[in-house]
Amino acid sequence: MPKRSHEQENSSDDEELFHRAVSDVKRLPHNQAPATSQPALSSLRHRKDSTADIENEEVGRFLRPGVQTTALQKLRRGQFPIGASLDLHGYTSIEADGELRKFIADAQARGVRAVRIVHGKGHGSERGPVLKSKVDRWLRQSKAVLAFCYAQPQRGGSGATDVLLKILPSSAGVAARSRKVAKPH
Repeated sequence: MPKRSHEQENSSDDEELFHRAVSDVKRLPHNQAPATSQPALSSLRHRKDSTADIENEEVGRFLRPGVQTTALQKLRRGQFPIGASLDLHGYTSIEADGELRKFIADAQARGVRAVRIVHGKGHGSERGPVLKSKVDRWLRQSKAVLAFCYAQPQRGGSGATDVLLKILPSSAGVAARSRKVAKPH
């Protein structure tokens, strides 16, 4: 029996040594956004028009599940050239929604990879940043959007959102052709 207590003592010492050895170990980050459940996404699409839709999300930043986190990092650093911009100042919510949808569809059709949406910070509104929060929600709901984040401070900060769009297979050739430079004969 004393042998058993000696084993327990060694086991306890081993466990303590192990915990001390790994106490400063940090989990390595993976390179993809976490997958979300389908019910959560579908319930978001069916909610009424309110800013409460995004209260549990990190406002101003989004990465579609399955998209590499490096895409959002590059977007935040300004490493994707902004191919088009839309300024929503002065629009009502209904007008802004329609303009945003048309703008994204047009940009996708032209093969534009990244766009900027200028919505303002809400300082001129008695109700606060109405369009800012709605644009955040609308972009999350759009299947065309892979990622978005607030623009860099010198480009508008939290008054503008940079958006990374999904490239449509039919527009990939358009984008490639528009980047080609004609060679002199």
